[in-house]
Amino acid sequence: MSTRRLSSPPPPTERDQQLITLCTIYMVIQRTLRRNMSILRTLPLKMSELYLRDFGALDDTMREQLFSIREELRLRGIRMLKHQRTEGGVRVQYQCRGHQGELVVAWDDMQQELSSLFSFSPAPPQT
Repeated sequence: MSTRRLSSPPPPTERDQQLITLCTIYMVIQRTLRRNMSILRTLPLKMSELYLRDFGALDDTMREQLFSIREELRLRGIRMLKHQRTEGGVRVQYQCRGHQGELVVAWDDMQQELSSLFSFSPAPPQT
C-alpha cells in the first residue's frame, strides 16, 4: 500500500501580486472615468460630446485591459474577494490557489501607473 503525499499549492508569486495590483488600479481608473462621464453628461458644456467620445474610447481600452488581466488571474487561480478604499490606498483581499492574502495598493503607486499608462507627469505642487 503506497501513501501519496499531498502537496500544497504554490504560494502567490511576484507576477500574481503584480496582476492583482494592476487589476485594482485599472478598476479604480475605470470607476473614476465612468463617474466623470456621468457628471460630464449633466454639464452644459459646448464640447461635452467631444470629451465624452474621448472618455468612451478610454473606457473601451480600460475594459479590454481589465478583461485580459481578469482572464490571466482566473487562469492562475486567483480570485479578488474584496476591495476597500483607505487613506493610504486600496486594500485588496484575494485568494490565490487556496492561499488567502491581502495587498494594499498605495495611491502613489496608482499615480505612477497612470503616468506611465498615459505618458504624462502630474504638475508639481505650487509653493
